[in-house]
Amino acid sequence: MNPLAPLLDSLSRTHGLGPLALDEAGVCVLRYDDRLDVIIECPPGAESVLVQIPLMPVPGVDREGFFRKVLALNHRGEATRGATLSLNEISETVMLGALLPADTLDALGLEHLIGNLIDGAQSLIARLEPGGAHPDVSTDADETARSPAPNIQTSSFFDPRHRG
Repeated sequence: MNPLAPLLDSLSRTHGLGPLALDEAGVCVLRYDDRLDVIIECPPGAESVLVQIPLMPVPGVDREGFFRKVLALNHRGEATRGATLSLNEISETVMLGALLPADTLDALGLEHLIGNLIDGAQSLIARLEPGGAHPDVSTDADETARSPAPNIQTSSFFDPRHRG
């Protein structure tokens, strides 16, 4: 059995979600607030769990300035809450993600990880959009990003959607 399966079952029961399951590739996708996809991956035989959120496509103009901003936000992990910004080269999408050992992750840890990534994604999207705050400028979103992650409180936050 995939080590992520019981954690997804616990998340589903805790928040009154429908059944959550990994597809054959070890992937489950949750939809948050009808805007963000939370992609949870633990392929068969994997020792790590990858949780990531696509933030936005790379713009067609001023790509250098955009990537400069992405790198500045990624520096030292402060704006990302310790997660990592990366580029999905296939979809040309900036991703926010975290990779953790599967054997050390429990249900509460998964819940907090998802909450942290959602909070971070919302802040980063606002900063990466054209006209968003410069990475060196402190904003209220920065203060939120430095505070402990809230628990996911209600099932209305998630609309489970499975790939497969």
